Order: sequence, then C-alpha cells, then structure tokens
Amino acid sequence: MSRTPGDTVIADGHTADELGRMAEWNGGKKPTGGEFGKLSAPISDAKPGKLAYALDFRNRIPAAPACTNTLTGVHTGPLVISSGVTCLDGARLTGPVVVRAGAGLVAKGADITGPVQAVGARVVELCGISLTGPLSVVNTKERLTLTGPGCTPNTLNGPVQLVGNPS
Repeated sequence: MSRTPGDTVIADGHTADELGRMAEWNGGKKPTGGEFGKLSAPISDAKPGKLAYALDFRNRIPAAPACTNTLTGVHTGPLVISSGVTCLDGARLTGPVVVRAGAGLVAKGADITGPVQAVGARVVELCGISLTGPLSVVNTKERLTLTGPGCTPNTLNGPVQLVGNPS
C-alpha cells in the first residue's frame, strides 16, 4: 500500500491512510536494512527477527500424515479405522471410534461422543476436539499428539489412558 494514494478506499469504506499506508516501503531503505531488516534477521543472529522466531516455531510443528479418508458433517454409529489415515475435519460423531494397528486417526475440531480406542496405531493426533467418553491410546508406533505447537487445546470429558506411546 505504499504506492496507493492515501484517499483510495481499500476495504469496508476505509482508505489506505486509515489502514496504515506507508509513505515508502521499509522507510525507503534496502531490504536488508530498516524495519524489514530487523524483522527478517535470521535465527542464528545475536538478535533474531520476529519472522525468524515465527518460522523456527513453524518448523517444530510436525506435519500431519496425509489423509486417505476424510469425514466431515454428522455421523452416527461405530467408526472402525482398519487401514490408512482417517481425518475428522470438524465432524460430529456419536458412537465408538476404534483405530486398529497400523492405521491412523487425525481429528481437528471434531466433536466425539463415545469411546475412542487405539492400540498399535501408526499415528493418533487429536487437536481442538471435544470428547465425551473414555480415551485409550496404547503403543502408538509413530506419534501421539494431544497438545503442543500447532495443536488447539482439547476438551476431554472421561477417563484417559495413555500407555507406551512415543510422544
């Protein structure tokens, strides 16, 4: 927005000046100097920039496995995951969820009413879910994620059993 005239309406009736138009990008300084230079200093510098911290944080978030099946919407009845990775994307499930050995479950923003059981699963990742019922995760092979960078807090209403999981 540094080249846009200040009185140009940008969004919702607000002008470029009202939205913080800069007179010159980076105060007229080179990309390695000025405010942008401070923000973009690498993590290895004595004073790393905010962008370096954000990128370093993002690199510590493990990538979710690729979904072979994705469920959204409302589902009633048992869900048995025998192979691949099933992703629950904002789904509402009522019924037991069973993750068999070698299979995976990735649930984000899901609402589950019923027990969730995984024994020998490849991966179990539950982020931002609401679970009403017991949770049992035993001997996950690669990763169990219930909290941490990139994982929205869960609401777990029931007993939790976590045994022999790598993380």
